[in-house]
Amino acid sequence: MRGMSLLKRSGLRILPHAGLVIFVLCVLMSLMLACRPEAASVQKNFKMRVGQKVRLKLKGVNEPLQWTVISGQNLIKLKKNGVVKAKRTGKAVIAVEYDGVTYRFRAKIRVKKKKQSKVVRTIEQYVPPRKFQENMMILIGDSRFMGMKSVVGGKAAWICQQGEGLVWLKEKVIPKLNKMDVKGKAIVFNLGVNDLWEASSYISTLRSLGDKLKGRLARVYFMTVNPVQDKKANKNKYLVKNEQVTQFNSTVTRGLTGFEIIDSYDYLVKNSFNTVDGVHYDADTYRKIYAVLCSFVCA
Repeated sequence: MRGMSLLKRSGLRILPHAGLVIFVLCVLMSLMLACRPEAASVQKNFKMRVGQKVRLKLKGVNEPLQWTVISGQNLIKLKKNGVVKAKRTGKAVIAVEYDGVTYRFRAKIRVKKKKQSKVVRTIEQYVPPRKFQENMMILIGDSRFMGMKSVVGGKAAWICQQGEGLVWLKEKVIPKLNKMDVKGKAIVFNLGVNDLWEASSYISTLRSLGDKLKGRLARVYFMTVNPVQDKKANKNKYLVKNEQVTQFNSTVTRGLTGFEIIDSYDYLVKNSFNTVDGVHYDADTYRKIYAVLCSFVCA
């Protein structure tokens, strides 16, 4: 065997069944590597020009942080306080770890203009409060919340079901909420992507439900339906488009008096997001959405 001859040439003695032992060890090592827990991370993309400065910040964190340049060290100058100055065109990645989560800032540096702003912009990422009690949240949504639950887990009460919307809310969720202890809890609704034509019915149903929940001393929130990637969604035979999503969000948020609105749609559009199929998100985006949700609920 070729593998044997190579080992013999190296001067190693081969014991009986050594090939099988080596094979088993390789398999075990690969399984161990595959099963290692993925480090939690969130990223934010931004653009700047050569000569400009930006200040990187984690919202709500006032203590000193250890910023690190992951790539593009020769393109930027990074100070201890998170201020970055662009020196050359290209792409750079700056990271900081806080409470077990790595926050990455990805900079795309463009050429210098003759006249460009000298204002130092602040580039922020949301961070869930340290002492936030997740068990005081009830999160109600469709398959996107199911995906987020699989990524962030936590102690919140998740009520979510794939492919569901208004009918499920009326027939299954409301009866369940009627039996739950909601006093002092934050109840977040994120439904609509599966029945965007039901905006008016969502308003009437949620307003009535919200009044009852607030009467039971709960706080009620509506999280906007989050954006899709039109071309990828169409390729995977999803009919939803961002034009429909924005119209739904606009109608519902105007009509939901008494609800606090979590505008995660606008945040994702401005700060980048990624999907696996045009509609459902990758792990980093789910963590980003959850951080935005927590920042509103805990404010």
